[in-house]
Amino acid sequence: MDHGNAEKQEAFQAVQEYLLSEDVQNKIQKTGRRTGFEGVSEENMDIFNADWGIDTQRILSPITMPSEEVLKKALNLYQTEFRKPSLNVYCLDFSGSMTGEGNEQLEKAMAQILIQENAERNMLQADKDEVNIIITFSGDVRNVYTAESADAASLERLYEQVSSEEPEGGTDMYAALKKGMEILSEYENLNDYTPAIILMSDGESVTASQPEFTQCYQELGLDIPIFSIMFGDADSSQLDALASLTNARVFDGRTDLVSAFRSVKGYN
Repeated sequence: MDHGNAEKQEAFQAVQEYLLSEDVQNKIQKTGRRTGFEGVSEENMDIFNADWGIDTQRILSPITMPSEEVLKKALNLYQTEFRKPSLNVYCLDFSGSMTGEGNEQLEKAMAQILIQENAERNMLQADKDEVNIIITFSGDVRNVYTAESADAASLERLYEQVSSEEPEGGTDMYAALKKGMEILSEYENLNDYTPAIILMSDGESVTASQPEFTQCYQELGLDIPIFSIMFGDADSSQLDALASLTNARVFDGRTDLVSAFRSVKGYN
């Protein structure tokens, strides 16, 4: 409305403030117009004649809500067809410290996001042009798996590759994150996607390669968030530092995995 004109904006806000003031709202109500969705003031009750079919206690609904089926269809269409495609790089910790519970939690998490039957239950399904890349690591990068297609079969194959990995060795999450940034930097059409790196780890990593990763991240200047999801006997201190560096967040996958994924997907 203001078209960049500060005076117009100021004038509009002055009129708006006047019309919404308590005194003016009361005057409008005295003309026989309800000024809200709920009831009228006691002093104006006699203005609204019940004999005319006016129910002052009725809560007005400005719209008729669609059915549950319609809402679900709309949400599914947005999730899979209409939003900007995601480019997800998952960095998965298969180090020795993840043995047992941590590894089980991680595999269950990937089953929720990659097996589309599971993902659909929680509105986490992939969009049609989504790209998913998985980097597994322990003391260094182990494997890089990619699903350029977002069809259910391709994503399930990706899950099978992940679930075949066994935890062992040390932990260097920074090597995997650096690899992820390098992969993303090679995309000439990166602006066509919403890119993000999702680190799944217990956060217990060597720090020797941290400065090299930080330098790589800053030099690339891609401003890509690195979200962390904690598993196992998690220590969030290193993960918090990553979130601060990349304007992202840390989530606890042990307590509410679905909410963690929804938050990451919400960014996407």
